[in-house]
Amino acid sequence: MSHPTRRAPAADELARLPDDSQARSESPRETAYASLDRLDLRFDEFLEFARTGLGHSDASRRWYKHSYQNFRKFLAARAGFGGDIRPHLFLIEEWVRWNRELKRTPVTLLNYYRGLQAFFRDLEERDSIPSPFRGARAPAAQKRVPKARTADECRRIVDAARNIPWPTDFHRARAVAMLGCMMFAGLRKGEVMRVQFHHVDIGEGTIFIERGKGRFGGKDRVAYMPPELAYILRDYQRERSRRRLEAPEFFCGLRNLGVSEATLRRTVARVRRASGVPFSMHSLRHSFVTMLLKSGVPIHVASELAGHNSIATTAGYLRVFDDDKRAGARRLKLFSSR
Repeated sequence: MSHPTRRAPAADELARLPDDSQARSESPRETAYASLDRLDLRFDEFLEFARTGLGHSDASRRWYKHSYQNFRKFLAARAGFGGDIRPHLFLIEEWVRWNRELKRTPVTLLNYYRGLQAFFRDLEERDSIPSPFRGARAPAAQKRVPKARTADECRRIVDAARNIPWPTDFHRARAVAMLGCMMFAGLRKGEVMRVQFHHVDIGEGTIFIERGKGRFGGKDRVAYMPPELAYILRDYQRERSRRRLEAPEFFCGLRNLGVSEATLRRTVARVRRASGVPFSMHSLRHSFVTMLLKSGVPIHVASELAGHNSIATTAGYLRVFDDDKRAGARRLKLFSSR
């Protein structure tokens, strides 16, 4: 999408503190970054453009907001509330050091960096303000331990969900079904919460995912159930029918309302404690993609099942477990056996 080019001061011009006569001669656009209040207005404009012009999701816009709020605190600490922020607006390296002094984790700092980079890119493209991120190197983040759980851990998670003393059989079946959709079909947290009752067809073994992750409202896809997931979802549907629940959402509560994020998080936390497996909701999706690849499913098929836009994204989910390494080492033979 092209944007009209507007004249804006260069970085060194922004760094100068204009006197009152200069400020009166500058256009509103040229003084739009002189204070936190004015920068806030420009950031709100960016968020709206991200929603309507770029089609970014609510989750992406929350990420941008968290990143900006962190940078805003840095500017307030340097310039003071009401002070001119222009001399500090391009001090990204100092902002990185400031965060490190506050003991931000490398992963958190990298997330802030990338979220703020999107805002500065918008300033550059729409206001012609040079981005301080151009040519810069992102702060290093330690390599994360692969998130995928082993097959034995996945079985333990399901068993724990079944054995917890839930208030009712409905709550038990719902807990197992929500976890099962992540583990056996690769649904994301938001997809579990949004899936509609009429989108689940156990007879055909399909779950229609409407507005999955992606730009411009998200990408639709069809998730396919392995036999174990079909059994799990059939059990949940039976309990839901016994309660005469008619909510349009597939996963709901006893008051006929769709399950909330808080309820989903509490369910996962309880199963995590009971199982002793340090899993997260997204790690179950990682497990799904990893097990597809481990089972020999072609990567382009696994990519479609996961709803990825790129095969490179799918490849990033691949985890080599210790047992695979051990089995591979055993195949090595330097000398023929005698």
